[in-house]
Amino acid sequence: MCVLNPHVHVLSDDAAVIAYTTLTQHLDKLVVVAVVVVVVVVVVVVVAVAVVAVVVVVVVVVVVVLVNVYIYGKKILTVLGGGFCAPRWLRHWSR
Repeated sequence: MCVLNPHVHVLSDDAAVIAYTTLTQHLDKLVVVAVVVVVVVVVVVVVAVAVVAVVVVVVVVVVVVLVNVYIYGKKILTVLGGGFCAPRWLRHWSR
């Protein structure tokens, strides 16, 4: 309202200082809230990109393993002399 219909008031020095302090405190709170919102948005975007990257890597590794098992027909996940063996569903594809 004040911006659309400005009124001129004569204030004492003390009232002007109080008004100025109150206004700057409100502006400081708005700036802090804006910075917090920007930081939260950036963190959410970074975490989302990291999650997508991990999912893509896992999918690529699984596809490569399945393709190799299908092409070469052997249990390629058996390592260290049988210390770790492929799961049954994967062994099925290695026959």
